[in-house]
Amino acid sequence: MALAVPLVWPIFYLIVFLPIGIVFSLLQGLPYVGLFAAFLAVLAVGIGDPIVCLLYKLRPKIVPVDSPPLFSLYLIVWVLAVPEIVLAN
Repeated sequence: MALAVPLVWPIFYLIVFLPIGIVFSLLQGLPYVGLFAAFLAVLAVGIGDPIVCLLYKLRPKIVPVDSPPLFSLYLIVWVLAVPEIVLAN
């Protein structure tokens, strides 16, 4: 699986970014096209949160976050497991 990771972005570019770029280049003279593009970016970031929230409700042990939000615009959520520190005397 780790060997396939470098192939994800080029494939994702060809499937998603290239067609969207072509459509926006055709619509560049119209008003509010940039606003529509920004809305698509917000939707792309926020769409994963309801899925993660629903997955947390169904199977909480799969999601390593204590309480995932239903919708947030944070691009990255850091999940850090803090190890317990035991002091030995």
